[in-house]
Amino acid sequence: MLNEWLGANIIDMNRCVHFERCSGCSLDLRKESYDENSLFFAQAFAFFKACGMEDFKIHSGAFIGFRTRAKLAIRGDVGRIQIGMFEGRSHQILEIPYCQVQHPRINQAVSILQSWLNEQGFSAYQETTGQGLFRYVQLTISEQEKIQLALALNCEDPIEAKLGLALQRFWAQHENLFHSIWLNFNVRRDNVIFGEAWTLFSGETWMWQTFLSRAVAFHPASFMQANPAMFEQLLQRLQGFIPEESIIAEFYAGGGTIGLTLLDRAKRIDFNEIDSVAHACFQASCSILPEDSRSKLSFVVGKAGSSDILNQHDVELVIVDPPRKGLDKKLLDNIIDADSVKQLIYISCGFESFKRDANHLLKAGFSLKSAEAFLFFPGTDHLEILAVFGRNAP
Repeated sequence: MLNEWLGANIIDMNRCVHFERCSGCSLDLRKESYDENSLFFAQAFAFFKACGMEDFKIHSGAFIGFRTRAKLAIRGDVGRIQIGMFEGRSHQILEIPYCQVQHPRINQAVSILQSWLNEQGFSAYQETTGQGLFRYVQLTISEQEKIQLALALNCEDPIEAKLGLALQRFWAQHENLFHSIWLNFNVRRDNVIFGEAWTLFSGETWMWQTFLSRAVAFHPASFMQANPAMFEQLLQRLQGFIPEESIIAEFYAGGGTIGLTLLDRAKRIDFNEIDSVAHACFQASCSILPEDSRSKLSFVVGKAGSSDILNQHDVELVIVDPPRKGLDKKLLDNIIDADSVKQLIYISCGFESFKRDANHLLKAGFSLKSAEAFLFFPGTDHLEILAVFGRNAP
């Protein structure tokens, strides 16, 4: 089954001039033979087979131009600034103007931005000295194929007049390409990409994306999937596991994208997320809903596991989409202890932490009812897993 799947989904890395040095794509699918003991996909098939999931599948979509959000470093000397990825295990920057996985508009915008930075004589961040203005850029494609441009600057707000005037001219010259320009301020001497302070310089505040006919608002600081087409496939599959009139709690909810697509099937949905920016996105998304839909929803800002949502509302169905480190131990215990919870839908981006949490759930009286994976990032050893657990009858 594994070799069959790989055979139908080969990335032609020979077409990518950056592959040998770029840290973005780590898995070479050009090989004709595979060591199934070390291959990441084989581990997933083996784990789910041991759990009784003989029909475990990996869904895939486009292998070229699928990435609609990219974070890239800005480095180099004045007049010779480079924008790109760091090479593996280094901070040596590699320009990737012909990247196959990024949306072509991202490659176009990077080229325009790099030329502008060099023409204007701006400086790039130097890690050894902590000097230099431009640190990173994030580019996100809107549904209209315009770009939400977020620039991480090594300074504090407000910006200098020279930069402000230059950005005004840049916006006026390329307004048809950009959805908005955001400035982020980060003076930390570490590897954190974005600081906490943001300013909208030009354009629209919210970037709207539609998933299963539901419009969702995004801020440049909020988490969003970089492969929206595959994410929508996952959301479509998830719909089939939601009973009508469910009372749902969603943890690690971000701006609420998953739950918002379930509005028509839910009696009530409570969202939990630690990030206040995500809450602002959620509020913007809710502002365009009819009153009867808004009345079903609530949002609690705080750490996963610290909220009493499960007990307050007799939640029947829990949805979790945690970071790579997996579920907060307290939340996991709360789910197990909440007798009202009959079903848990686990969306995982970290396979090792998922296995740990799954084994804990299985020992605590849950069964794995369904499992499948989605290839969000072809060319990497990353799988997004959609797993459904049910509580065993006493």
